[in-house]
Order: sequence, then structure tokens, then C-alpha cells
Amino acid sequence: MGINIQALKLILHENSLIPLYGKILLIGRSTVTIDYATVKMLFRQFTLKPPIEIRNRSVTKHQNSIYGVDDRALFSAISSKITEIDVLDVSNYEGANIIFDLNTSAPATLRGKYDFIYDSSVLDNLFNPAQALVNISNMLSGKGRYIGLNVASFYPGAMVSCHPEWFYSFFAANSYRDVKVYLAWQREQGPNRFEYRTQLFSYNPRFTPNPHYDHFSAVRASSGLFHTLIVAEKGAFSSVDPIYPINLQYLEQCAADRWDNRELPDSIRDISSLDERLFIQDQERFDGDHVLPHLTDHYKFIGDGF
Repeated sequence: MGINIQALKLILHENSLIPLYGKILLIGRSTVTIDYATVKMLFRQFTLKPPIEIRNRSVTKHQNSIYGVDDRALFSAISSKITEIDVLDVSNYEGANIIFDLNTSAPATLRGKYDFIYDSSVLDNLFNPAQALVNISNMLSGKGRYIGLNVASFYPGAMVSCHPEWFYSFFAANSYRDVKVYLAWQREQGPNRFEYRTQLFSYNPRFTPNPHYDHFSAVRASSGLFHTLIVAEKGAFSSVDPIYPINLQYLEQCAADRWDNRELPDSIRDISSLDERLFIQDQERFDGDHVLPHLTDHYKFIGDGF
């Protein structure tokens, strides 16, 4: 569980649009898997004062001498409007102060409590991620935001694979005001399991139907590691009791309302307009090599070197 460079870039970008504020919840303690020089560079790009480097004080499993930023210190440095930071986990082995199992229903005392929740690749480690996502939705305040990073590949160490449609459909069906889902595609080996460059794609439920679509070819052409990145913001019409979406390919057969066409004027923004500073363009390596994940126009290429 952690904050890698892809997650931090997205958090900093979202904070530049609407600053993080109020009470925030970290789902699990997060190892910040970014060297301090890069953290400072990213913060300065967004005109923020970087957190103080603190080595060997984190209690997370994967903290080591390379990484020197505490997760709570990181968020405190991102926004001065944050008033409280809680950490939730199934036990207190890494210093969480709220203990309960996300596989089960969250206690009523946490309902509507948090203005921002960060999921550090926790849902992909759970047996019951759907219940966990409902819990997250219930714990968000009326205008609360969720940002999550989760594995979207068959990946050793992950219990489940969390596909972009799974996240998008839940938040769209529950009338979230702002829903943005991305797929980060790692196609090359990085220095270690935590540090790697990706190509970034946005996900959209609208696509061009193809009666000759070849699932085997689509999977074969999509080698590498995928991670889903999610931003979701509650709105005035967000559901109090959760609505469970139907798989996109079965919506019409079930005569259900198409959640991708609901009258939500702000629910689908231009999610390809991420700050260009977040990408490292490497034309020599990537020019002309922008294969769409799974060979479908559900995805739109945004940039290289994310």
C-alpha cells in the first residue's frame, strides 16, 4: 500500500483544482515510494512547499532508506486546509487509529465524516472490495472526494483486479458529480516494483461496438502491468443508499437506465486535460506506439512518462 509517483501526480493535480480540506482519511498507512528530490520537484511545480524529509521513522512495511517522506506529513504539506488526518486499517500494526475490517459494513459513527479519502491500493487486497467501496462512499461527506490507486492486472500479491469500468459504473450509477477514471499502463521494467513510468489513458463507457472484436487478440496486445486511478466527487444527487450497477454490456438487455447517459452535466469532465508538466514526453521511445489498452476506444491516450 502506498503513494507512488502516479498517485502523487494525480493528487497534486486535483488539489490544484480544488484544495484538499477538512477531515481526510487514509485507507492504510502509505509508503511514499518516491525519492525526496522528486517529491520536492513535483511540489515546486505546483508552487507548494515540500514536506520535511524524515528518514526511517515510518512504520510501513516497505519503508526503507531510499524513501524519506511520511504519508501524513505529505498530505499536510499538500494543503493547509486539512484539519485532521485519520488512518484506517484492519489492525494497528502500522499505527492506524481507526480499526475495522472494510470487508464488513462501516460503523454509523463514520458515515459522512470525511471530506477526502485516499485508497492506497487497498481494495485490490480485499476479499470483498464492493463492500469496501460502499463503505468509502458512505464515509464521504456531502461534497467529499475519493482518490484511489488499485491494481488492474492479474498480479501476484493482489487478491482481485479492479477494472476501470467497475469503479466508473459504481460512481456514475450513484450520481457522483465528478467521475474521472484513468488506466496507467506500465510497459517497461522500472528500477524496482514501486518505481516505473507509465502511459496514461482515460476511461469512458462510450465506445464503438465491433461485432468482430477479438478478446484474445486484445489481451495478447496488452501485456504489461495496469493500475486504475480514480477520482470521484459526491454531489447533491449522490445516492444515500448504494445503487449497484449492471455490467455495461448487459444494460440494454436489462432495460435499465444507461448510467453513462444520465443527465449529470458535471459528471463527465474533460479528463484529458491533466497538467502537461506531469508527463515526460519521450518521442524516441514512444512516438507512434500508442496502442489502446485491450484494443478498445473505451480508452483515450493522454500522455507518456506519467
